[in-house]
Amino acid sequence: MNPYTSLLSIVVSLPSIFTMQTALAGDQTQSPCSQLELVGITKYPHATVHMQIQGNRAYMISDYPTHFSIIDITDPESMTLISHTPIANQSVKSYFVRDGYAYFLYTHGGLTIYDIQDEYDPWFVRGHGFPNSNTQMVFSQDFIFNRDRIFNIARPRSPQLTDSLFASSFVGNTINIDQSNLYTDRMARYDITEPLMPVLTSPALVPFITLIDVIIQPTAIYGRNNQTLYAFDQSNPNEITLTGVIPAPSNDFAVSGSFIYTIEEGIRVFDFSNPADPLEVAYFEDIPELGSLTQIERIDDLFYITDDVGTLAVYRINTNPVGSHATIDQALEIKLLDNLALVADNSAGLQIFDISSPQSPTLLSTFPTNNTAIGVDAIPGVAFVATHQAGLDIVDISDPSNPTLITNYDTTRSTQDVQIVGQYAYVVDRVTGLHILDISDPSDPQVVSITDTPNLAHDITIVDNLALVSQGRFDLQIMDISDRANPQIISTITPIDTISEGIDTTTVHNGLLYTAENSGGYRVFDFSNPASPIEIARINTDTATDLGFGHEIVIQGNRLILTNGSAGLSIYNNTDPTSPVRINYFPARFNINAPSSSSYRKLMMQDSLAYITAFNGGLRIIDINNCALPCAADFNNDTILDFFDLSIFLSAFAEKDPIADLTNDGIFDFFDASVFLSFFSTGCP
Repeated sequence: MNPYTSLLSIVVSLPSIFTMQTALAGDQTQSPCSQLELVGITKYPHATVHMQIQGNRAYMISDYPTHFSIIDITDPESMTLISHTPIANQSVKSYFVRDGYAYFLYTHGGLTIYDIQDEYDPWFVRGHGFPNSNTQMVFSQDFIFNRDRIFNIARPRSPQLTDSLFASSFVGNTINIDQSNLYTDRMARYDITEPLMPVLTSPALVPFITLIDVIIQPTAIYGRNNQTLYAFDQSNPNEITLTGVIPAPSNDFAVSGSFIYTIEEGIRVFDFSNPADPLEVAYFEDIPELGSLTQIERIDDLFYITDDVGTLAVYRINTNPVGSHATIDQALEIKLLDNLALVADNSAGLQIFDISSPQSPTLLSTFPTNNTAIGVDAIPGVAFVATHQAGLDIVDISDPSNPTLITNYDTTRSTQDVQIVGQYAYVVDRVTGLHILDISDPSDPQVVSITDTPNLAHDITIVDNLALVSQGRFDLQIMDISDRANPQIISTITPIDTISEGIDTTTVHNGLLYTAENSGGYRVFDFSNPASPIEIARINTDTATDLGFGHEIVIQGNRLILTNGSAGLSIYNNTDPTSPVRINYFPARFNINAPSSSSYRKLMMQDSLAYITAFNGGLRIIDINNCALPCAADFNNDTILDFFDLSIFLSAFAEKDPIADLTNDGIFDFFDASVFLSFFSTGCP
């Protein structure tokens, strides 16, 4: 007997669950999530106000009374406090550790040096007079820099002090150093190749704003004050430009690739791959084991976080998207080919990304097209780009870093989409219809046929000897192309809503046709007879918080993956295609106050990774398994679904244990049982 049928017969016989008579809702959505894993934790005597990590040591400063702590973090799972030394009765403005010595600059003046070569017994070496200062000190090579003073610390116990030679027009205060460049809190940059003769190389970009922290990346700089995050582009070594600003209050922040992690009441994660339109991808409101967060530092794949009660905790934070990259303009279509993602960019043309590391996709090149790039498909070494009013560009991508035009085929009006099957290219023109080309020689495509399709074609799907031509708010045309020289329309499907964009794309799987229909969600048709499709279901794709706009569907086994416009990516258990159960979704946007939405449009899957064109949000890569248990119904974790899993679920349900609240609504009812049945029927991988 089918295990789903067997379990259903057991569950419906149980009065404790069957008392709810309501029919199963189509949207039993799990909450969107990322993963926060506690790796290690330690307590120390006072709350941290400053933290630095070098190698396998964490150096901490606590105020009132001011102490300097050294913690061994060689094993993040078992950190140990080495020493906790009182250093002053005033607040430390900044400090750093170098070659067995620690240097402390105090807010109300003074610089002290401690010998920490014996980490268990740090001791005071000497102090220096220093004017009252609200500026930080930064160091490079053998020099400490401050707006007011420069120290040569080549001899660490006897530093040489000189007045700063910064020009009187020096804008801002020292805040960070990267190799031979010094940055101020107004985002002015100075070349300090000659440490005693700084040269201004980039003027202040935020002259009326004081930044608190600045993190420098090879081509980008991120800064913050108490209320705002700023992104700067420094890919041009001669010029820094402000590229993005978002309101995001934080006590501190860390950077990993294009992701920014801010802390305040919790941890917010922002994707800054498109700084002009950043995306909040995760929010951890309650951080296990920690009070009010004070500082965060990233080392490799770990995050070291302190709080206001003397805790140092180490977390591993996994986000979704797992990776992303901005496109120049609107990302409209995607094609995966080996380790490449080819993206049709509205105004830029064809953009080629290296996705061999999905966590950090890299832009290899951009091939400019003569008009809007709308659709793309590819075979090894060759890309085919539908370019609106400039025909079909056939592009040599054998060297993906240097794509070159092979030839162009003119569809005469408005090229919309292309699909390659075998030696043929199927191209749709908004006005002139379906063009079938023999591309045995890509440099000399031969016209096999041109067939007018009524109204305005914009998308094509080839299934065996059928061509499904979507025409938006007009009828979907189903064409027999067994004779490629003479295609014939054999049936049509009218969209649900002719006011909106209508039928966007189509998918055929196991004898069923799925039509993604924007605000109409999607429909399912019995497609056993393509000449007479029969509608069997209409699915509303709205989420609990956003209106869904169905754009594209991919089916993997019992899972249906849907790009759902501004509502993001929806994952359904599709065991019963007429009554799918949404088991997870990944919003395109959380709570960012931005003028445009990263609407999820086109989709390709590789295993559990979804590669998505996010319209204004560029390329997004989401792991659809990121939030799910390896086998959601396997309650005893033995990789086998049987009566024991059912027993555990029923016991938890009866006791109102949160593990049985599978709908995450705080209510234990028929819907939780239904979701369990859905998981059970899916089976274990």
